[in-house]
Amino acid sequence: MDKKIKIEMNESKDIVISVNDDEKITIKKDNRKIQANEIFELLSYSNGDNFLFEIVNEKNYDAPVLQFFHELLAEIVNKLNTEETTCGEMNFNLSESECPF
Repeated sequence: MDKKIKIEMNESKDIVISVNDDEKITIKKDNRKIQANEIFELLSYSNGDNFLFEIVNEKNYDAPVLQFFHELLAEIVNKLNTEETTCGEMNFNLSESECPF
């Protein structure tokens, strides 16, 4: 199934993540965290899913932060596609120094 993930920075600098135009997660500007279970529910992955990403940031607020969340989700999706959802460990090699906020 095709799933379009939109990552949008709104006027209040909250990040809204939608799947097929259905808002799923809001990441508040003062607490920019996302839990693994939220990502799991967001993706609702099934074998054969195709993910497309759209980044919306009309005012160009905190662009590195938005880019970080996009790269995080894209890396997870790429790992899912290459591993064909085996039950092995996922190692994303992200360090705290890579986080732009």
